[in-house]
Amino acid sequence: MTSVNLVSPTDNGHVYSVRFREPLVIEPNSSVYLNYAKFKRNANVYFTNQQSITIVLTDVLPTNLPSTPATSQLTTTEITIPSINTDTGIAGYTPKELEQYISNKLNALGIKNASIPTQFFNYTSYFKNQDNNKIRIGFVANPPDITDMTLHATHLRDAGAGANQDLYTKTSANQGGSLVYDSYAFSKEHYYAHYTSEINGEHRNLVSFSTNTKISEQVGGISIAITSLEIADSVNGAADWTEYATQSTTSFTRGGATNYAAAAAPNEQLSNPILFSGDNYAGAIKYANIAVAENARAVPQGFWTIEITGANHDKPNYLNVFSGRRNKVNRIIFPPTHSGDYINIMNRIASIPLDSLTSIPLDATRAKFSFETYNYISSGATNSKMGLRIYNNIDSAINNSETLIFDTAGRTSGILFPKFFTNKTLAGTDAQKEEQLNAQQPLSLGFFAQAQNEGIEYCRASCFEKTDDNADGNNPLSVIRGYTMTFSSELGRYLGQTTTFPLNPNMDEDNADKVEKTNAEQHENESYSIFLKDLPIKNYKNIQSNPMGAGNNVQSSGYAQPIIYDVPTPYANSHIVNMGAGDIMVGTFQPNIKKELKLDNNRQVLNSIDVEIRDIETNEIAKGVINSVVNFTIQNPTN
Repeated sequence: MTSVNLVSPTDNGHVYSVRFREPLVIEPNSSVYLNYAKFKRNANVYFTNQQSITIVLTDVLPTNLPSTPATSQLTTTEITIPSINTDTGIAGYTPKELEQYISNKLNALGIKNASIPTQFFNYTSYFKNQDNNKIRIGFVANPPDITDMTLHATHLRDAGAGANQDLYTKTSANQGGSLVYDSYAFSKEHYYAHYTSEINGEHRNLVSFSTNTKISEQVGGISIAITSLEIADSVNGAADWTEYATQSTTSFTRGGATNYAAAAAPNEQLSNPILFSGDNYAGAIKYANIAVAENARAVPQGFWTIEITGANHDKPNYLNVFSGRRNKVNRIIFPPTHSGDYINIMNRIASIPLDSLTSIPLDATRAKFSFETYNYISSGATNSKMGLRIYNNIDSAINNSETLIFDTAGRTSGILFPKFFTNKTLAGTDAQKEEQLNAQQPLSLGFFAQAQNEGIEYCRASCFEKTDDNADGNNPLSVIRGYTMTFSSELGRYLGQTTTFPLNPNMDEDNADKVEKTNAEQHENESYSIFLKDLPIKNYKNIQSNPMGAGNNVQSSGYAQPIIYDVPTPYANSHIVNMGAGDIMVGTFQPNIKKELKLDNNRQVLNSIDVEIRDIETNEIAKGVINSVVNFTIQNPTN
């Protein structure tokens, strides 16, 4: 019986030769068995062939190019990763080198080509120089900065900066001394509403505003609404999207005579601002037709409308929150199955006295609030939902759970399904389809006031203009709401998955969907075959390949190889050394049952033994093994 212990040189535990000072004699018909093996594996990733990542866009706004509506934006893109590290010129990547390379390739998808934005223009790939023991792959949104909003040049009536140069002021006198929302202005910019925010996290969808009048001195109502510039600007009658149609750029109207309130003449346009009057705030009506008794209670139309009431209201000095909906029964703003519906009721979903929100006297402060939309998926739900949060900024500019005063989470009303904007089949002329596609990113802000010289001092929001960065109908600024990644075989095996579920990039970097692995996980499923090439060992194996043959179930042929043992997952219970400086995984293997291999040999004299450690599935040299120990016993037939 002869015990043999083979130790690899430093930094090469996968292919090496051990020479003996004295010849190793193997008697005829001996046998051999493995006692134990030890492996040290670096964190590097090795590929035998070029690898690829296929990115499939599954949910994009707009779904098609507006100027060529037949062209879908649900595209497929592929990036490649060479087996040879282009930076080092040798095989293998550290996890951070691989993350950096993939990140650069993904970021290149969003680089402006001749100053024209791509679908990925608003997104950046993950990469962090720290966290050397992690790799992350995916996109994260880069929403616009929070900036001061401005008023649209044509979508306004009796509105301007006023004497104090506020953002929005009602400039006309009150008609007949009565107070009514007969002044309005839309924002020039669009509101970025696609980010999924945490209450105590980053507030990328935030809108902050202040009234221009001290609370106790405010006479009429002042409102700010999340509305739609595209609907108001529809000149081609995109009735098959919302049933809104218009004849001028200052109207926000509905297309069918049966949809008008009784106070409006049949087929009469409902000019902006559209109001909802009565105890249930039902039925759209233009301001000129509102009964005097209902003037103060009329509410401007919007997906959501936030109102600060003045002294004329039956509930003065209140914060009221309204949501637009299709009828009294359906309290959800717009279910995803009802694209094409119109707002026919404004539902009051919150009413909060202002004096309960501040310790400051009402004659010494203005109303100051922030709000944000956010996207979430309820447990078991199949459709993403958009909700609304409102924060109190009268006493503090901080927006968190302590200043949160309203949230649609957990409510049965005031919820918007974003699929409402995309669920309708494109129809009509190309011009109508273009309007429908542009209306898939529809949200603007509307400003309203009842009393002359009252309005909004400032409004700061996460906003963008659709024509920014040379965007146009052929190259719109797009919002990616979902994408998948498919990895080629070796990369997928390294990451532990082949295809991802749909990923949402519209969250902060820590929470956005991504593929993430740590060094401790990256190689824990690796298994090895130990080759002793100078011994007359004959074990049979095949390698992983594409299915072939009958029924596509036959793998590649097996053949004899000098394998003393196939070692399954030696790192499953491993430990890591050298933390923070290129982590090293250490794994050991000891067979539970002694497996003797008959050599069926003649007398043999060896001066050396060549050792190879190969991947058990691919039979490729396991280049990541930087050190190994193989201990085995040769047993003579007479023992």
